[in-house]
Amino acid sequence: MDMKPTLELAKELKDALAPLATKIGQTAEYVYGLAVKDVFITGILESVLVLFSVIAFVWQVKFLVKLRSLKKPMDPDLNAFLVTGSLICFVIFLITTGEAVHSLFNPEYVAIDKLIKLVK
Repeated sequence: MDMKPTLELAKELKDALAPLATKIGQTAEYVYGLAVKDVFITGILESVLVLFSVIAFVWQVKFLVKLRSLKKPMDPDLNAFLVTGSLICFVIFLITTGEAVHSLFNPEYVAIDKLIKLVK
C-alpha cells in the first residue's frame, strides 16, 4: 500500500476542490446581488405603504374634524372607528418609515444583515 505524503495529498485535494470553490464564490456574488435588489424593491413597497398610510391618516383626520364641526351629535361607533383607524395609520407610518428609508438608502447593509441572519 503506497501512502502519498500529506503535502501531495493536500495539493491534489486543493486542485480538485478549486472548481467547486469558484462556483460557490460565483453563487455567493449572485445571491448578494439578488438580495440587494430585493431589499431595494422592499424599500419601494414600504414607501408606498407609508404614502398610503399618510393619505389615509390625513383623510380620516379631516373627516373627523368635519364631522365634529357639525352641530349634529356624532355616532359614537363612527367616532371610534375613525379614531382607531387614524391611530392604526399613524402606527403603520411610524413603523414602516424607518424601514423604508433604511432599505432605500442603504440596501447593501440590509442585504448583508438578512444574509447573515439567514445563515445563522
